[in-house]
Amino acid sequence: MIREAQANDAEQLVELTKQVDRESKYMLYDIGERNITIDKQRNMIAAFQNEQNSTILVAEQNDRLIGYLFAVGRKVNRKKHVAYIVIGILSDHRGVG
Repeated sequence: MIREAQANDAEQLVELTKQVDRESKYMLYDIGERNITIDKQRNMIAAFQNEQNSTILVAEQNDRLIGYLFAVGRKVNRKKHVAYIVIGILSDHRGVG
């Protein structure tokens, strides 16, 4: 199931992003470079929920997060229709549709 991230997803989302960093050579952060805590992640989720043009979506299977999408909308009026998108999926779940 794909749904919007909630505050109670923060701990799993931190672990998921770190695992995706370990599994993929295409992510921005290398192993150990991501400096995110559960509290910071919880605050980020809340901040994104208050933005009209930003969101965090998570993919969940059997009560476990297996993927995420961060869409970060621009702040300036002329660019509010533009978003920076980051997608991460656990390696076991890639390429299956």
